Amino acid sequence: MKFRNNLPSADEVKNTNLVDYLSSLAFKPSRVSRSDYWYISPFRDERTASFKVNRSPNRWHDFGDGESGNLIDFGVLFYRRSVADFLKKIRSSFSFQQLKGQPLNEEDDSKKIKIINEKRMASLMLSRYLHKRRIPVDLTLKYCRQIDYDLYGKAYYVIALKTMPVVMYYAKKNLKRAAHQKMLL
Repeated sequence: MKFRNNLPSADEVKNTNLVDYLSSLAFKPSRVSRSDYWYISPFRDERTASFKVNRSPNRWHDFGDGESGNLIDFGVLFYRRSVADFLKKIRSSFSFQQLKGQPLNEEDDSKKIKIINEKRMASLMLSRYLHKRRIPVDLTLKYCRQIDYDLYGKAYYVIALKTMPVVMYYAKKNLKRAAHQKMLL
């Protein structure tokens, strides 16, 4: 029993940031898309990245062989060891001491919707959309506002109802997306 007390707990290892752990092993992502980090698979030779780490739930998935899991599952497959042996290895590594104190789900300000401006309907694209949907102009001027906002460093504009706090409906030619809360006109 004393042997197990020297090992980090399984929860402690599972909560270690996978992206940072892979970085400590000299794996660099081929591309990053929001919270998805794509790598060349560490389990086989390949040219196109098929190994994805989603930073939000801190899980990985290898699309080449269908395997997935957390850091413990990765370590068992990568080092070809048992869970106990992997926990011993990670405890003795300096990288685990550096990584274990870092919080996983940090709120990044660039991932939040930032309201830039609220104004009377002015966008020609939104006006055309409303006309195409046969929504009378006088109703939109009375009940709707145009909200300009920033998301992931890109500027967008939406139709919002005056009576709802920051309820947005984003409409663009041939593309509809709900941002924040869905509200259909």
